[in-house]
Amino acid sequence: MATFVYQALNRKGQRLTGSIDALDERESRLFLRKRSLYPIQIGQKAKISYGVSRRRVKEEELVALFREISTLVSAHLPLTEALGVLASSLKNEYLKKVILEIKEQVSEGRSLSAALENYQGTLFPPMLIHMIKASEKSGSLPLILSRFADFKEKSLFIKSKIFSILTYPIIMIIVGFVVLSFLFTFVLPTITKIFTENNLHLPLFTSILLKTTNFLKGSWFLILFFFVVLVFAFRRYIKTPSGSLRFDRFKLKIPFFSGILRKSDVANFSRTLSTLLSGGVDLLTSFGILKGIVRSKLFAKSIEVAKIDLGKGIPMSNALDKEDFFPGPAISLIAAGEKSGQIEIVLNKIAELYEGEVEAKTMRFISLLEPMMILLMGLVVGLLVLSILLPIFEISQTIH
Repeated sequence: MATFVYQALNRKGQRLTGSIDALDERESRLFLRKRSLYPIQIGQKAKISYGVSRRRVKEEELVALFREISTLVSAHLPLTEALGVLASSLKNEYLKKVILEIKEQVSEGRSLSAALENYQGTLFPPMLIHMIKASEKSGSLPLILSRFADFKEKSLFIKSKIFSILTYPIIMIIVGFVVLSFLFTFVLPTITKIFTENNLHLPLFTSILLKTTNFLKGSWFLILFFFVVLVFAFRRYIKTPSGSLRFDRFKLKIPFFSGILRKSDVANFSRTLSTLLSGGVDLLTSFGILKGIVRSKLFAKSIEVAKIDLGKGIPMSNALDKEDFFPGPAISLIAAGEKSGQIEIVLNKIAELYEGEVEAKTMRFISLLEPMMILLMGLVVGLLVLSILLPIFEISQTIH
């Protein structure tokens, strides 16, 4: 389905312009003639190039956008007016252009979900569009947009927390790299120059370290080239169906990290499913959306199999229990939620439970990582200092 812009004459000879959705130009002409319009000019509407521009829209901006739409529509402001008010206040030029285009389509009689579908996967996530579709049937658009904003805010909070936890180790690595670069670039060459000028032999340890440094300096381009080729080949391999599955299996066998990865995906699955079901999206459609949201390809495959079982009338707890990804306690909670009819609340509880466990394990790992990194840095710097001091001791002994 494509959007065609047209100019046409009505029976009174008045020139009209507008846009319609059709499979091709021929179908759009037939549609206009059925409405007693005589097309003068028809052309496919030019699409904005979203691939590059999408990077200019932050998730925080989208959250604020839908929070404000929810507030304005709740205050009984017509949707087109609400979109116009928001567009006028937006600082991001690309997002403003998109909102004005959506406003134009809604003004022409298209639903909000249909207008958003033009940007599905590039600007607006599929789960949002499905939630809006459901809300348009039930008349609960403000509530659904507010729930979506809550969901995204929670996701952004978790991401920012993980980033803040990893900041210190990253700074440690950068500082360590700078210190090592200084010692290799300035200190060791100076020591070598003194020994060469005095016809002295470097200690074996210093000589090995110096030869390694010279090799890295002389072959850094070749090493970098092979590293880039290796990374590129690896990334291409893990993007293939078989490669991604093997890589996921490998990750889920790593001690300690496997639990974090599995529980993180289960928490993401549970919170997203709870949001979709609360938004009125049916279970089968929700599972179709979830397949594209989880990080693990193994989990995505499990969701796909579970979706087939759900279509056969098998309860969700049984369908998920067949696949060896969901933890036992989570399955039991889902079964209890199905019996009590409070599945959305139970899924939220599962998400909170596993998010807490992932955070605790991550904090434990970081608390162990910091002293290990300090110890490693101390060992490396100590070896370098030793390689510098050994020649100095030899010089002092030669003088004496």
